[in-house]
Amino acid sequence: MSKIDELIKQYCPDGVEYKKLIQSCDLLMGTSPKGNTISKISSDGIEFHQGKTFFTNSIIGKSDKYTTASIKNAMPGSIIMSVRAPVGDCNITDRKISIGRGLCSIKGKCNISTKYIYYWIMSNIIKIKIMSNRSTFESINTNDIKSIVIPIPPLEVQDEIVKVLDNFTELEAELEAELEARNKQYEYFRNKLLEFSNGSVGIPKIDKMLSEMCPAGVVYGKIGDLIDYIQPTKYLVKSTRYNNDYKIPVLTAGKSFLLGYTNETSGIFEAKNDPVMIFDDFTTSMHWVDFNFKVKSSALKILKLKKVNCSFRYLYYVMKNMNYSIGNGTHSRHWISKYSQQSIPVPPLEVQNEIVQILDDFRKYVTSISEGLPAEIEARKKQYEYYRNKLLTF
Repeated sequence: MSKIDELIKQYCPDGVEYKKLIQSCDLLMGTSPKGNTISKISSDGIEFHQGKTFFTNSIIGKSDKYTTASIKNAMPGSIIMSVRAPVGDCNITDRKISIGRGLCSIKGKCNISTKYIYYWIMSNIIKIKIMSNRSTFESINTNDIKSIVIPIPPLEVQDEIVKVLDNFTELEAELEAELEARNKQYEYFRNKLLEFSNGSVGIPKIDKMLSEMCPAGVVYGKIGDLIDYIQPTKYLVKSTRYNNDYKIPVLTAGKSFLLGYTNETSGIFEAKNDPVMIFDDFTTSMHWVDFNFKVKSSALKILKLKKVNCSFRYLYYVMKNMNYSIGNGTHSRHWISKYSQQSIPVPPLEVQNEIVQILDDFRKYVTSISEGLPAEIEARKKQYEYYRNKLLTF
């Protein structure tokens, strides 16, 4: 950071000045409107935010509520910070919004960059949270916010710090966009390859095979006629004291998939040479497994191919692509009475194998990116946090 060091030496050789937030920024505490002044009609009033709002993007997210009351309004470019649980969440608004209780607006005064203040807050959220823990309900009062002390170097230094940190956040956003684009590309081709309603899938080689092998159209079969299930009772883990030094993975069919590792040596399902699917009977979530494992829940089923002339991997792709609804508010098992009764397209084995080859190759390509990019994103985040903290500690 030699350029910033040089600027600091040039503009503040005696050290960086510190000021309270109320001295360096215009501060507005949100207030809730009285009466029936909030609606979801966007044609009238000002967009209204209250309490925990949308802090997931680089710019504050849209609200579907509007108010006609004359209350506190945050101007474009202002920091919007949560002053109630979770205290310290913040972002910048790109438009005029109305703020209710639980939020405050912060905007730098003359010669003070609001974006610099934003980065300082992000770097000092822990300190702000400590201030908020004085009460039983996590919140930070107006006087505490006003008294927050911030280093205020000259504007030239502030701008250079913002420039460096903006570059980090832009690169991270680009990597995340690339990851999302690759996943969408994979999903597009997967959907295209597994849609037989028009007698073709739009891939010349496979369409030619379909026209030659099944000119009357692709036949359909029930999942239950193709796939058998095994109850997981014998393979349940006895202890949940997992340790990464142990060797046997413990799985769930849910989103988390790998729960941890166990040192239990009995009741291990051997799938290394004979892959299976694990299927959550309540949520219908599923995963392909080609290694030995134990399971956590009796609510899942272990699926295997019956003695049919079919590709188990093809069936997995079709089932992952199914538009199956579990219903709202129901908590029931699905495999036997519902899911296994669903019909799916079963083209000739040669076609199945060709589809599997294409999807497997594409999956490897996406996975190599999907495994590499998150690691790169995580590394960039750590690098960004390191430099942010380093840059904002004078």
